[in-house]
Amino acid sequence: MFKDVGVKMNIENGRSAELFGTYDMNGTWSHGTYEMAGWSHGLRAPDPEISNRFLCSEIAGPDNTTGAQWNRYCNPAVDELLIAAGSEFDEAKKTELLHKAQEIMHEDAYRIFLFASGRNYGVAKGLENFELGRWYKWYGGIHKWEWSE
Repeated sequence: MFKDVGVKMNIENGRSAELFGTYDMNGTWSHGTYEMAGWSHGLRAPDPEISNRFLCSEIAGPDNTTGAQWNRYCNPAVDELLIAAGSEFDEAKKTELLHKAQEIMHEDAYRIFLFASGRNYGVAKGLENFELGRWYKWYGGIHKWEWSE
């Protein structure tokens, strides 16, 4: 794909400890010493609070060595929306706030996604009430699972 447009890509795999290391540990991603990267944290809750991955104040650096925001993206308007969404209990209002934040992030084009992995799961016969959630993978509805005979 890149070769077709004159771009040469050298893929280098790194050790997890180096890639995911904190700023103090000279982590590749926390320092932003990369040109292109691919990883996913996933969302691990039915109602994810994602601001630590996007807030300006969470960008890792000398004054914030444990910062969780390795995208190095900063937009105060997005900060306001994510903070408001994080404390909103009304699902419709929360969704509206997150959609607004997503629109701004899309317009800013701070990321270019090369592909999206499919979510494919195999489920044993007899397992009832299995569903993939919108914000989480399979484990969000585990409390509803039942075995049928």
